[in-house]
Amino acid sequence: MKFVDLNDARLAYEVSGEGPPVIFVHGFLANSTGPYYAAFKQELAKSCTVYAVDMRGHGETVADSRSITLGACARDIVAFAEALNLQRLPLIGHSMGGYLSMAAARLAPDRFSALALLTPAGSQGQPNPEEVVADFMAARRDAALMHQRFGAMFTSPPDSAELDILRQAALRLPDEVAERWIREEWPNSNQTGQLPEISLPVLSLIGALDVVVPPARQYEDALLMKDAKIVTFSREGHMLPLEKPVQCCREIMRFSVDLGLQPSEHV
Repeated sequence: MKFVDLNDARLAYEVSGEGPPVIFVHGFLANSTGPYYAAFKQELAKSCTVYAVDMRGHGETVADSRSITLGACARDIVAFAEALNLQRLPLIGHSMGGYLSMAAARLAPDRFSALALLTPAGSQGQPNPEEVVADFMAARRDAALMHQRFGAMFTSPPDSAELDILRQAALRLPDEVAERWIREEWPNSNQTGQLPEISLPVLSLIGALDVVVPPARQYEDALLMKDAKIVTFSREGHMLPLEKPVQCCREIMRFSVDLGLQPSEHV
């Protein structure tokens, strides 16, 4: 585990593998470090040097709870790349990490070379009914209920040990921040109108059975960007990089080769 101080936060990150560098950003209530994405990171590290970074409020990153916003997280990604002198490298994001990757690319288009968005969160949030907020918070107090909620995101639910890894990661985010995000932060997010500003090559991996982010929303967002390739997995859902890490990385590597970012022997 490594740490870097920036923007009044202490970001935790891990580095693995050898080869061209990439930055990986996790989803909401997840973390890039540790076992959460272990199989995906291991596969990606066969071809790349993977910088897996935890966002504010997630994993081992330390920040004031009042500063944990989508905007701050996007700025942290840019500052992280600058602090480690990482230039013109791909940015890979799952779910919330996909949303943040798009935002970071808009903030610093010359810092990154491409985006790989894995079942990304929609570019515009929608209000959550009060019963959804109540259920979300209730699951944080009930292990069985949270396991059930996470399990529903998979097309093939994992065993209880893996579900507990997901639950422990989710509980790293303080309750007051979790409630603020589900009630205000996500519903009020909107970068749809700015997506045409993204001129970087984009790979969007969509799970046709995604029950978290509507596949149609992901598809529409990808089409708003100037240079996007869309790949749909017909039998997968929102947890695509956890359920199909090899296939996911294979698409990323093919995309990188097409862009001249990777030698062909890595495919």
